Amino acid sequence: MTEVHPIEAESYRIMRSRIDLSTLPPLTRAVTERIIHATADFGYFRLRDEGYKRADITRWSQAIVANAPAWKETFVYFKHEGEGKGPAFARMLKKLHPTPRAGLPRRAVER
Repeated sequence: MTEVHPIEAESYRIMRSRIDLSTLPPLTRAVTERIIHATADFGYFRLRDEGYKRADITRWSQAIVANAPAWKETFVYFKHEGEGKGPAFARMLKKLHPTPRAGLPRRAVER
């Protein structure tokens, strides 16, 4: 097992003191923490499920908004190569939070 560098350990400590990712499943939480650690002052979410329901989008929205104060900008991508559902999911998310003040990006990127 590799020893964690003290700078990395401190980075995770600070991050965990400022944002709450406890609502996410363990693997998603670990990946999200790693992304936050690696990307510094912006949040990045790449949501790839092709079967999101409104309740799923609502949970992601809550996690994004809760953690938005830790970042200068937040980027949310729905990428669904198979059925092309990403734009519909992005519109669903935007309906929940139609203004940037809600912690979401000023413009949606739908790919």
